Amino acid sequence: MNDEQMQSLLDTWYREREIPRPKVQTGVASVMANVPQTRQRGRWWPLPAFHRKTKAKPPTTNDMTKYEPSPIPATNGHAPTVIGRTQTMFSPAKTIIAGALVFGLSAAFLVAQPFDRLGGGVPGAEEGADPAAPVEVTATFRDIECEGYDSSDVVGRVVRIYGDTCTVDNEWSDPRLEGTETYIDNHVVFADSRLTIGHYVHNIVTDDGAWRMRPQFRIESSGLKNFSGTWVLDGEGAYEGLSVVLAKDELDSVPLTGYIISTDLLPPPPEEGSTK
Repeated sequence: MNDEQMQSLLDTWYREREIPRPKVQTGVASVMANVPQTRQRGRWWPLPAFHRKTKAKPPTTNDMTKYEPSPIPATNGHAPTVIGRTQTMFSPAKTIIAGALVFGLSAAFLVAQPFDRLGGGVPGAEEGADPAAPVEVTATFRDIECEGYDSSDVVGRVVRIYGDTCTVDNEWSDPRLEGTETYIDNHVVFADSRLTIGHYVHNIVTDDGAWRMRPQFRIESSGLKNFSGTWVLDGEGAYEGLSVVLAKDELDSVPLTGYIISTDLLPPPPEEGSTK
């Protein structure tokens, strides 16, 4: 049998064995019908992909029914409802921003809270509390020793003496006032009228602090029978926040009398006064 005869027999056999091809439309319809029951698989990725959305199961429809998403009642108390196509969750970016805002507001509230508790008052001071009661004190004069003055100047009948310093020995009823007392005086003397005007301070220095007197004026003349004045000494160191208010008589035999009080209870000077 030659080649041509063999080829003729093979062609006849192939024609008899040929199976008709199925229609494409029929195959596609069969595959799509099995899609809802077939598990879909994608490319494996080890990290979560927030941008991916879960594919919803496609609804089965026919010519008689029309698919509509079922409404989901809103949970925030409002009348409108949320349908299936509405996105009810924040995106990752929005969630992060919202969290940062909540954290920032919480931190600001916690920082501001201690200041609100203070109520704008001074730390350590209890608002509305009654001040400490005044403490009465007295001092009995025992001795005085003067050391001289820093300078003097005589112009005609007027004599100016600056830095006249004396050490005073007093016996105090309150131990907080026991210390070294120094009296320093600057004064002007008018020779004709025997008038003296002095500007002086009386300081007390102790082991725990000091009492510094606010400068006072003093006037002396032959026409004045008695000299009286008021001393105010402000506390330093252990006596910070306290002041001593004393009444001074011309006669050393009359004891100094007064009170230790809180400094903030002293009234301020009137604004109309001189600041010189």
